[in-house]
Amino acid sequence: MNIITERREIGITMNFGKYPVIGLDMDNKPYKECDGFIIGSKVRVAWDRKDPKWEGMTSRCELMVDEGKYRLNSHGCCLSAKFTVNDFIEDIENANTPLVHKEQIVAVAHYSKSNGVKFLRMMKVSPRIDTQCMTVATLEDLSDEEMKEVRDFIDRRKRW
Repeated sequence: MNIITERREIGITMNFGKYPVIGLDMDNKPYKECDGFIIGSKVRVAWDRKDPKWEGMTSRCELMVDEGKYRLNSHGCCLSAKFTVNDFIEDIENANTPLVHKEQIVAVAHYSKSNGVKFLRMMKVSPRIDTQCMTVATLEDLSDEEMKEVRDFIDRRKRW
């Protein structure tokens, strides 16, 4: 199972820096009539291209869950001649968001204050990054072998 619920295991997974953590507030449903659409936290997706001129380039995205499908969606960007304080604050927020790469294992931290629910769902970034599309990448469940790697990491840290 790709779900982690035990407190110590959640702490190990989130705090040792091996897996980027993407937050998902399950109460953040902007359309009350559409219960299956949830907006999560911001995340940056690395372009991971072989050409050195693209090195360090990222897309700014938000985690969105729609009918059980996890997507990292970008709203695009708009260039302007002015650089305001609001632009600066947004740059600070973006600099502190998790950075993910293609085929990287990530921890999606699900929580609901209204229901008192909290758990991690271990997922993997898709192998394809589409920088020109609204959906830059998707998240997929881990295979049994990949989840075993995560469990082994947790077990090694528990023995400390």
